[in-house]
Amino acid sequence: MSAADIIREIRALPVEEQAKVIAFSKELERRRDLSSPEFLALVRRYQQTGDTEEAGRLEDAVVEAFYGPVGHA
Repeated sequence: MSAADIIREIRALPVEEQAKVIAFSKELERRRDLSSPEFLALVRRYQQTGDTEEAGRLEDAVVEAFYGPVGHA
């Protein structure tokens, strides 16, 4: 099964099931290790943001990317 096949299957799901797939996808993204360019891009976004709330979220993401998930250091 290809990614295109999976995407077609997801689009055919009811909205509630799509929400579960989206949550799963976000969790996978959150847990995977960042490449060096991805980490540097995240740090740059943190440095350049003017939004306090976004800065907090980005700071948490930078710390987690560097040290690992909270409670697993």
